Amino acid sequence: MNLIWIVVLALFGLLLFRVGSQTLTGSSQECTATATGVERCGPEINDDGTFKLPDDEIVIRAVVNNGPVAPDSQEGYEVQIAADGSVVVTETIPSDGSGEDSARDVTSGSIGGDGVQNLLQDLNSCGIFFLPQRAEFSDADLPDGGRTSLISIHLADGEWEVLDAFLDGTDTFQFESCQQIIANEFDLEPAA
Repeated sequence: MNLIWIVVLALFGLLLFRVGSQTLTGSSQECTATATGVERCGPEINDDGTFKLPDDEIVIRAVVNNGPVAPDSQEGYEVQIAADGSVVVTETIPSDGSGEDSARDVTSGSIGGDGVQNLLQDLNSCGIFFLPQRAEFSDADLPDGGRTSLISIHLADGEWEVLDAFLDGTDTFQFESCQQIIANEFDLEPAA
């Protein structure tokens, strides 16, 4: 009877070890489970440390704005980065008090394929893939009004979207550090 328990415990231990990470041919993927049992998995990472990018799609999208306010008071930015490294940054700049709507400044450029991979590495390092994801919440959980800050990542093996409105405590601090990585890359200031 003791031998059966030893075998059962050994199999259980092996199962717990395998849940922590999954190795695929030519890639690896890390998964974690929260205290409430929600499983969150990061993207598959190739043996060379690169991420699997989709073809000709937006890979990273970051939005920061001061929410639904009067048109002349709107401020913030949106960054869209495609798989090929092309970047479009749209900044919304509040008016000077003249009553005119906020101005939009659109710039484009490129960080190249290596730049995309480096930025994804930085976002992975700040833990973006393991923060509470938008898909874990219903629209009813979304508060009305207020500032908006989100990061969306689309890779060949999945999508991750984190919205600050669903975060609290250390998750908020962690998310803000991820958002700051993107802001620093493009010399942007978060909206007040």
